[in-house]
Amino acid sequence: MLTKERINEIRNNPHLQIIRLKRKLADTDYQAIKYAEGELTASEYEPIRQKRSEWRREINRLQEEIKQAKQLLEEETK
Repeated sequence: MLTKERINEIRNNPHLQIIRLKRKLADTDYQAIKYAEGELTASEYEPIRQKRSEWRREINRLQEEIKQAKQLLEEETK
């Protein structure tokens, strides 16, 4: 059985957060394509565009966090 502490550890795992964010991007790809093909107006697509931009920024932040953590671990093992 999972404890609340373990559930929080899983929730805060940057790798899993990236997976969830990439899933959100994939889930909105259809709307992005519709906008690119002129099937959605700019005003209809704007809220989706903003969310996608936020998700990409968060993915980049998490990837940088992972990179820095790996570098610290490598330095500690030297």
